[in-house]
Amino acid sequence: MRILVLGASQGTGALCVKSALAKGHAVTAFARTPAKLDVTHPQLTKVAGNFHDAAAV
Repeated sequence: MRILVLGASQGTGALCVKSALAKGHAVTAFARTPAKLDVTHPQLTKVAGNFHDAAAV
């Protein structure tokens, strides 16, 4: 399954990313500062953007 996590760089979003990757899912981590997410994984794509900007999402 492919999963998009908004606000993925910290807190609950980061936990969701880690959990989904551990279960074998492909994850797109969308955050203003995706570099704050200290996870690297072949199934992880980090995307910078603000979820308040509809065009970015």
